[in-house]
Amino acid sequence: MGARSRRKDGWYATFPLTPYPVTLLVCVGMPYQKMLMVVQPFNQTPLTLEEQASLQLHTMAKTMRLNNGHIVMQLSTLTHKVSDLTNLVHETFHVVDFLFDRIGLSLTLASDEAYAYLLSSVFQRIFIASDAHQ
Repeated sequence: MGARSRRKDGWYATFPLTPYPVTLLVCVGMPYQKMLMVVQPFNQTPLTLEEQASLQLHTMAKTMRLNNGHIVMQLSTLTHKVSDLTNLVHETFHVVDFLFDRIGLSLTLASDEAYAYLLSSVFQRIFIASDAHQ
């Protein structure tokens, strides 16, 4: 796990998805303006208006790929409740799908095991980080 910060208004952590040239930024329980302050330096270039609009969380969770190829996952909460964990699994699938799309690997019967391994690895890393913030 890379950078990590705990704030009274949420927390975030970064996860390099090595060996791939992609980093995942996970933001949990962060208000929009605070999250923009975290995402902007992570993006390394100014966020487009489209990216800024996409970062507005209107649901319990959202995952998006930035124009620089890195990935941002937003979760309104992350506890051990089943609803939070199902959101995490769902959003983790999007992370894996975005990453493999970037490297040109489609989900097929021949690649499904790679998807499954990466999905479980990313899920576990986020889950362990969330325990540190409980």
